Formats: sequence, structure tokens, C-alpha cells
Amino acid sequence: VEDEEDSDVEDEDDSDVEGESEDGDNDDEEESDDEEAEDEEDIQPSSKKAKTEKQLITNNQAKTNNLSTSKFTNISESADELTLFVKNLPENTTEAEVKALSKDITQVRLRIRSNLSNKKQTRTRFAYLEFANEAAADKNYKILANATIRGNKLVVDYVGVKSSFQGQKQKEHEEIDPLKLFVAGLPADTTEADLRRFFPQAADIALPVRSNNKKLIGYAFITFSTPALANQYYSKCQKLSLRGMTLVVLHAKKRKEP
Repeated sequence: VEDEEDSDVEDEDDSDVEGESEDGDNDDEEESDDEEAEDEEDIQPSSKKAKTEKQLITNNQAKTNNLSTSKFTNISESADELTLFVKNLPENTTEAEVKALSKDITQVRLRIRSNLSNKKQTRTRFAYLEFANEAAADKNYKILANATIRGNKLVVDYVGVKSSFQGQKQKEHEEIDPLKLFVAGLPADTTEADLRRFFPQAADIALPVRSNNKKLIGYAFITFSTPALANQYYSKCQKLSLRGMTLVVLHAKKRKEP
């Protein structure tokens, strides 16, 4: 999750007691915890972006025709199992450079995270690599652990419960909020209505925005009236996507008291 190891997955991107707190301690799943302020961007050439938007419109029309009561897409295998997280990429790393690491990579999602710490701004590049199946992801985890790009040795991790960072966080035994779920990996134009289709029995849906520009941070908190409902939707919503973006659903942490 937010918030890496979305899930922009924080110093190791969308765990039985995992989640995020509304304090915004972890915007993503993989970036470092000591970042005071951050901003994440997609990296995509303008020409490719236009083509992608056109394709998304076509895909959404096809989905609308095929869906009846359900408004979301179930993915055949857990998205986490098909995805690897890679960081320590050189400045201006391109999608082509990353994809050239392995012929097994089916999709590359490059990200830039702007970090503001001690009044100094830095930009960190990382990527999510998607594979056709879990076996291919496992094979490439071992291969890419020794890979480099322009002399930079890559740092590779799994996403989700297999992540070494998730394992570290589990050891902290942080208390979860039994009524609340954390959803990461949201498109920039996500609305409450979008999430209401996924979580129709939610008592409250919160979409945090950045204070400086009021844009969505990319995650949401879904609150339910009972722990049973929260657990029910946690279990049934592990394989969701919204407008081509894979969503990560986790239990939220209890908000820390001041």
C-alpha cells in the first residue's frame, strides 16, 4: 500500500494487520518513513499518454457492455503476486530501459516521488513491474536482484504480503482499526461514487487531498458500521481495478492519539 514497500511499499508500491493511518504516515507501501512531504507523478510520454487515454476509453466502453450489476473488474490472480517493486533507478530512467531488464515483463509503471525533508527537495524514481503469472515474478525477483541500470544496482522487492517490508511492518504489531479499510492505487480522478460502487455498504468514504493543490493523494479510507462488514469487504475486494489501475485494499491502522 500508500502510500514504497502506492503499496506511491515504503522503503520497501496499493499483511494480516497492515494498513495506513489517517495521519498520512505512509502515503504508499514502499517509500521511506522519514519523508515530511511528498508528491508522486506518473511518467509517461505525451504521445503514449494520449494513446493510453484513448485505449482506456475503449476498454471502459467494453467493460460497461460486459458488466451487469458489478461495476469493477476481478483479476484472475492477485495483482500483488504478479508484481515486483524496483527502486534506486538513475535519473531520467525510461520505461524502455526498465522493460529491457527482462523479456518476461508485461508492463512497467514508472513513478517519481518528490520528497521534502529538512527544506530540501529530492526526487526518487521507482517502478512496478508486472508479469504474466506468479512463477515469472518469482523467477525475475532472483534475476533482477543482481541487475543494474547505468551502474545503479537495483533494489528489488515483492509487493504485498511477500514483501520484506511488509514482514518488517508486521513485526511492529501495530493495532488496526476494525471498522476501516485503506485503499491505495487510485486514479487521479477517482470520485466517491466510484468507490461507493465497490463498497456500497460503507458508512463513510474519505478521499484525502493535498493541502497545497487540493489534488487527490491517491488513497482512500472506507469506514463500515461493524467489524464484520469491514472484514467482508476486505476479503472480497482483493482483486479490483479502476480505469486500468490495480487497487490495493488493506486494513487501516488505528489513528494515533495526540
